[in-house]
Amino acid sequence: MTQARRREGRHAVRAAKRRGAGFTLIELLVVMGVLVVLAVLTTVSFGRVTRDARLSSGTNAVISSFGTARALAMQTNNFVLCTFRAMPETAGSKRQVTEIVIAEWTGETQTFIDNGKTNLKDVFAPVPGYTPRRLGYGINVAGPRTDFGQDLVWITEPNLANAEVDRAFAIMFGPDGRLLTRRPDGAVTAQHLAFVDYDGDGQQDIGTTSGAARFWIYDEPGDESNLNFAQFVAVFDDADARERFDTTQWKGAANENARRAELTTYINEFSDRINFNWYSGVVAR
Repeated sequence: MTQARRREGRHAVRAAKRRGAGFTLIELLVVMGVLVVLAVLTTVSFGRVTRDARLSSGTNAVISSFGTARALAMQTNNFVLCTFRAMPETAGSKRQVTEIVIAEWTGETQTFIDNGKTNLKDVFAPVPGYTPRRLGYGINVAGPRTDFGQDLVWITEPNLANAEVDRAFAIMFGPDGRLLTRRPDGAVTAQHLAFVDYDGDGQQDIGTTSGAARFWIYDEPGDESNLNFAQFVAVFDDADARERFDTTQWKGAANENARRAELTTYINEFSDRINFNWYSGVVAR
């Protein structure tokens, strides 16, 4: 074999090696596609894990607050409740968070006239020294609606920046730690309601709301609405729920029931439920 042919053979081998060592355009595109899919799956999974962790943290905070309220009821021999309030995340912000407020009966019961009959309303006030606990952004709490025979429907904190309307609710404990839906020593022949006097002025503030249901409606930051007393609650990711529905259709009293129906569908499937032992008041998840 001549020297020229040997050189040609070596060049051909090197060229073949170079061709075999690289990627074709199709192979490169396939690899890039796989990397993109993996990146998307990783991002989605991380987001889901983060949301699950936020929901779990919120559920634990609610359970802890119930334990605190129950202990206070027994320590003070009084009626103590936990209720939930929509508050701006920061001053002037349109983002809102849910506050857990622990309130005690002040010993005052007011009278009011409804349909010509005298009825009663207990006044509660936030317990001094217990700063309201805030849940993470997007985490809300829901309870059954009990002012009407609609306990299969969930009520929850309205998004006030979106002009939403709902009702307020609470979990109440008696002096022996039991879960209650009204004071056992209260009136049995009349309505016996309750509200939290947040600003301590002795009056039930209802903002600019008017109409027959004005003392029940929760649609403004300073509302001290009548409370629906619940026997169980649900903690849920309100931010996730809002991504699944058209929240522009949730605005105002005219869309109150539509909003509540869509949220009820979500809460029934995706919430963390908190139940109680009826006799002891202890959380029995």
